Parts: sequence; structure tokens; C-alpha cells
Amino acid sequence: MQIGIIGCGQIAEAHLRGFQACGVKVTAFTDAVEDRAKAMAEKSAGRIFPTYRELIADAGVDAVVICTPPNLHREIAVAAIAGGLHVLCEKPVSATLQDALAIESAAAGSRNVFMTAFRHRFLPAHQTMKRLLAERGLGKPVIFQNIFGGPSRECAGRWFCNQAIAGGGVFLDTCVHGVDLFRFYCGEIQTCSGQATRDFAGTTVEDSGVMTLRSQGGTLGTVSGSWNIGTWRMAVELLTENGRVLYDYAKPEEILVEDSEGKTEIIPVAKSDGFQEQAAYFLSCIKNATPAEPGALDGRRAVEVITGLYCH
Repeated sequence: MQIGIIGCGQIAEAHLRGFQACGVKVTAFTDAVEDRAKAMAEKSAGRIFPTYRELIADAGVDAVVICTPPNLHREIAVAAIAGGLHVLCEKPVSATLQDALAIESAAAGSRNVFMTAFRHRFLPAHQTMKRLLAERGLGKPVIFQNIFGGPSRECAGRWFCNQAIAGGGVFLDTCVHGVDLFRFYCGEIQTCSGQATRDFAGTTVEDSGVMTLRSQGGTLGTVSGSWNIGTWRMAVELLTENGRVLYDYAKPEEILVEDSEGKTEIIPVAKSDGFQEQAAYFLSCIKNATPAEPGALDGRRAVEVITGLYCH
């Protein structure tokens, strides 16, 4: 298995480490800024391609990881699928719902694996929390709470705050993980509403926002995100009929479980950023010829839910 990376920014570094930890060599790189591609190629003795189309056409590449800004995902993903490659596409799967639907349609017509890179699903903590919900008799999730926020004000000067490139702001870039985790734990989303603010001067997207969700099964949720709060706060908590489970990312090696009598227990988990586990799962789907979850549908649903907020 030989992997190519399209787009060699910061997130691509994490994907590279993830595949290397799985013992798989990343052999091909391309980026609009050639020096970035060269820098990454040096870390794995890989080759550099002038364009993504040349990388896709290379007979030595079996799969690609798309790490470009969201407005380029559709063009690249559809070309890679047509080229017979397996695809791991960074979130959000696209900048618009129209593009997400086009990717989903292309993936549905292919026998190869298409996966949306919702790495938080693969954190040992979230895999353990989902198992505990079933094993500990905690009952149905009643309320889901998530926040991903911190002082990321540098986003104001980057493409993240350019709607034409990113498609949206903190909702589409950051809260997209919370939306996916809500679906992971609570099932399909029935309704969603939200409020957002724009504190950064000269930008075209929201930099703080809160959304409320309801699942088809009746679970209620809040997903909050901000690039403009002064401290880091990242957590996922599920309040259930018979207790609660909490993962605070500031305590990456433990989960808190509380039962209906108030008894608490700390469950140890492995510390991870999820990239190695995500890469391993992607590779297993390819090896076993099984569909990936999260796939194109999951990527599309997250974009659909969030872009729906922009329309109101």
C-alpha cells in the first residue's frame, strides 16, 4: 500500500505520522507551495508531483489523503475516485452541500474506499465511552454536550476565515467534529438551530457559535465552538438516564463515569490524537474491502446540518 498526500500543510503532518506509525510509507506529495511538499517528502523519502492530477495518475499510488482547503475537496476527490484510488478526505468533506453531494455520488459509484477524516471518533477515549454506554447500564443519552474552543485568533489572517475558501467559520471547521460525534453517540440528527458571532475584524465568517441539536431518538445536544476564548476548553459529556460519562481533553488519559447514585469512577484510556487509529482503520477497510464509517454520507450530513444554519 502506497499513500499520497495532496496538500502539505499542518494537518498533513499529522496524517503522515499516523500512517508511518502503522508501518505504511507515504510515497507521494503535492502542494501549491512546492517547498511545503519538499519538506514533507524529505521526512519519508517520497516523491514530489507538480499537480494533484499527476499524483493521481501515477501507477505507484494506491490511496490519497486530501488535506487541501475545503473548496478544493470536490474537484480532487472526484478525480481520485475516477482514477481508482482509495480516498481519505479531511473534514469538512467540502465547503458546500452541493459539493458534498457530488462527492457522495462519486463515492457511491466506486468499489474503492472513501472515508471522511473525523479523527475524534477514533480516539481511544471515544471508543471506550461508546462501549461503556452499552456495558454499564447507563441508559439512553438524554443530553449531549460538547465544546471545542480556545485562543486561535491567528485564524483571522488565514483561509479559515475566508468564506469563499472555507465555506464557513468555526461551525464548519471545528464544530463539524461535534456534529459528527453527536451522530456517533446519539444517532441521526432530526433538527438543528444555532447562534453565532463574528468578533474578528475584516473576516467573512463566524468565529464563535453554539448550536442545539435533536436526534431522531429524542436526545438533545449542544455543540459549541470558538476561536476567540482566552483558555482552551475541549470536552464531550453525555448525560444519560442513569448517569453520565465525561471526556475532558485536558485529561487525555481518563474518562469519568458517574452512576445514578453519584458514585464516580475514573477509567484509564490511552493518550492519542486519533490519527494513527484513523489510518489503521482506513487501511483495514481497504484490506477487507469494507465500507468506511465515517464515509461520504457522514461527511455530507455534517456539511448539510451546518450549512443549513447559514441559510437561516
